[in-house]
Amino acid sequence: MSALTYSHNPHPLLFKVSQSVSQDSKTLRKIELNAQSNYKNTLTEGSLEIFESDIWDIQKQCESEGWSDSDAKPVSSSTARRLIKFYREKILPLNIANPEISPFPDGFLGLEWISSHKDRILIVPEIESIIYASIVGSNKNHGEIGVEDELPETIIGMLKKYFPQKFSH
Repeated sequence: MSALTYSHNPHPLLFKVSQSVSQDSKTLRKIELNAQSNYKNTLTEGSLEIFESDIWDIQKQCESEGWSDSDAKPVSSSTARRLIKFYREKILPLNIANPEISPFPDGFLGLEWISSHKDRILIVPEIESIIYASIVGSNKNHGEIGVEDELPETIIGMLKKYFPQKFSH
């Protein structure tokens, strides 16, 4: 059986092996399911490595004073590490589309999601706090939370609703 057999089935892992199938077929099916799982995990990890590499590239482009032809503060390597840590701990588990990485003249990096309908969510992890803002339809929301606090449910809900998963389970 090939992986293509299951490409139209939204839940390939729910396929059950019949009792009348040979032991060899069952073994092959287990190997195939493992391969599918490992392939998905490789894609996720590869995507994460690329995303983190993009963060480091932007940090390098903005590490000098005045990087935006103005009085912009440099974006430090500790700022990039803080953003990566925030992304891994708070955003990655949501399994949503990767955001754009935005540098700010105050020396911070933020994550910005923009939908095809111009809905926006911006999250900027700073040293002591996380600042967030959203414009979704006619709803506007903004606030500030401590770096150890959980993201507000309204922001999590909007991220999941408007910026769907990259990979289906």
